[in-house]
Amino acid sequence: MDDRPEFEHFTFDHVVNGVIAAERDDTRELFLIVCKDNTIRRERLVAPDPAPWDM
Repeated sequence: MDDRPEFEHFTFDHVVNGVIAAERDDTRELFLIVCKDNTIRRERLVAPDPAPWDM
């Protein structure tokens, strides 16, 4: 960090946990981005359709 006084007590001891659900516009793939104890992984929920708009 820099030497600005507002960051004097800032530490890097945070733990991140959370989930984001997302869908790709181009393939309609549905997936989760999961963060647990600062480790991030991606979970596919619905496989992509290579041509979802060609019906």
